[in-house]
Amino acid sequence: MEIDATPFDVLVRLDNGVVDRCELVGMVDVATRSITAAVLRPTTKSVDAALLLARSVTPAPMRPGWPEALRMEHSLRLHRHPGGTLPGQAKYLHQRTGGSISSLFHLIRAAAISAIIDGSERISRRLLDSVPVDHSTQSDNPAPSDDEDDGIGDAA
Repeated sequence: MEIDATPFDVLVRLDNGVVDRCELVGMVDVATRSITAAVLRPTTKSVDAALLLARSVTPAPMRPGWPEALRMEHSLRLHRHPGGTLPGQAKYLHQRTGGSISSLFHLIRAAAISAIIDGSERISRRLLDSVPVDHSTQSDNPAPSDDEDDGIGDAA
């Protein structure tokens, strides 16, 4: 693993309201060339190394923000989708999206649009499996096998 900090050449508004530059601090797995964790900071401190290590070894479903992201299904206005089913699919959705909140939002949004277009008005495991995620996530995280319990069901 390698930790590196790179200053950004853009101005940002910091938490204290001051406009200044910030640094991107990242942890990279040198063997696979994968970014395992990254944070934006006004200045790099030694505590950032501990934070990056913690983010690298903590599964995304256990990180702050992941369960709340799955609750976004309540904002979907699908007439036949049973609310509360996506949080029960955290393991499947994490594997499918590689733990990326951005990929998760894309997957759920695209599935909801497909459900509206096809008239089913619900998100099923079959529908989620049919929605492609971004290329790097798709190639790094093959779809889980069909024999896993999905809790969503495919009956109309």
